[in-house]
Amino acid sequence: MVAVAGLVHLHERPPSPPGDAEIAAGVDCLDPGMFPGRFPPPTAQTFTPPSTGSVPDNVIPVAVVSCEPTFGRSRLDANGNPVGTEVTVDEVRHAGDLTVLLSALSEDSDPQGWWIEAWFGKTRDYTGGAHCTPGIPCSMLWLVDADGRAIRPAIPKTRSGGPKPDAREAIARLTVVDRTSHGLFVPRSDS
Repeated sequence: MVAVAGLVHLHERPPSPPGDAEIAAGVDCLDPGMFPGRFPPPTAQTFTPPSTGSVPDNVIPVAVVSCEPTFGRSRLDANGNPVGTEVTVDEVRHAGDLTVLLSALSEDSDPQGWWIEAWFGKTRDYTGGAHCTPGIPCSMLWLVDADGRAIRPAIPKTRSGGPKPDAREAIARLTVVDRTSHGLFVPRSDS
């Protein structure tokens, strides 16, 4: 058994580093595509948020904005049939020294776990690390430069596929300078 574990470890390679993140004109917390799993497909799949990736050389972040869905419910028509989903989204701006966060984001992801590890009591995250809950970085995290341009950084993943804790801890050390709540309604695709 030790030989098998050693052989598996020997052949593992960390995932390739992500390419540069797509630069957007600004932060968008109201694109339903930003909330994987929150809306039924194909609704969320018709939206194309900017791709995540590494911080490009021509972007120098000065702030962090997180988009946090805090409340959701179905909207019904007069007959009680669902016509869409309403979500309250908090747009939270964080400021401070981003050095630790940028260092955490530049880390390599761990090699992903093998399916056989579950047999030995190790857990595996099958959600692809999309832990979109308040205070946990995921695809709804933005880095903003002095010109207001924004990118969505790729969060390095642990062996189980979840986000590494260093980025979350670095964000927790920043100061919240603004919190704005927005209402977002997404109609059903068959409505």
